[in-house]
Amino acid sequence: MRSRLGIVLALTALLVLFLDRSGERRMGVAMLQAPPGAWALKMSSRWPENARLAARLMMDEYGPPQRASSDRLDWEARWPWKRISVDARQPSRPLEQVVDYYVPDSKLAELMRFSHGLAVYSDRGELAARSDSEELNCLSLNLADDILTGKKTLAEAARFYDRTLALSAAGKSSPYLRRLRFEVTPAERLRRAEHFTF
Repeated sequence: MRSRLGIVLALTALLVLFLDRSGERRMGVAMLQAPPGAWALKMSSRWPENARLAARLMMDEYGPPQRASSDRLDWEARWPWKRISVDARQPSRPLEQVVDYYVPDSKLAELMRFSHGLAVYSDRGELAARSDSEELNCLSLNLADDILTGKKTLAEAARFYDRTLALSAAGKSSPYLRRLRFEVTPAERLRRAEHFTF
């Protein structure tokens, strides 16, 4: 009788230990699915320098990313940005920042000649800039808006970009580097407004 009771107690202890360990494994998987800032920092610590710096700056400014993998961090809806990504596979231009911005088809070719890390996702009504810093992304997007709204010609925007970078290297700043100088409006609303002009 005693030996039977000892066996039951030993089996119960093993079962409790097994269940406790499987709970730890489940917790580890959950941490990988929704990584805290510390895990994202640890992952990005192995990245090339530009990507590592961009990741740290974005986490300082916008908090931990919503998604993280071994080579990419993603944030959604961090005003004024619709989406932010830091991608270690793009070491010279790891930071992409996206806004809702409807670019008319008639202006697309002109805007793409400006380049400077710009991308237009027409199907989603988005305009994006990719560089190694938020300041350069702001500069590119602000100048894209100036081109699209007729405030600057393509040549004027290109000269302004070069001059702003030179002044920045000399320690001077520009409002074009600090923030977006245009109102970010959901692209669907802009598209509808264009079709119903009075």
